[in-house]
Amino acid sequence: MNHSSSSSSSKMLMNCNCGIPTAIKTLWTFQNPGRKFATCKFYNQESEMRGCRFFEWVVTAFILIEDIIEVLHPKTETKITNKITQLKFKYPENKQNSTKESY
Repeated sequence: MNHSSSSSSSKMLMNCNCGIPTAIKTLWTFQNPGRKFATCKFYNQESEMRGCRFFEWVVTAFILIEDIIEVLHPKTETKITNKITQLKFKYPENKQNSTKESY
């Protein structure tokens, strides 16, 4: 039984034979559990009527790095924002000075 699912990662800069960015999907077969591949967004496996038959395995390391960055970036941004807020309360005189334009 072949199963595949779309991945949230659409950052792979790869085009199919139609000239459009590919869809990154994940296979959930016995032979390839969790293996990612790039395919035409419009290809219909059942009817083979739309899109092209583009298929290429994706190097998993790149996807894993992108997934890690997607998870860590918002957390890091939140930590930085929280630290700035803490410093503004700790040093209120800097808050006023930071709003003035320097010439």
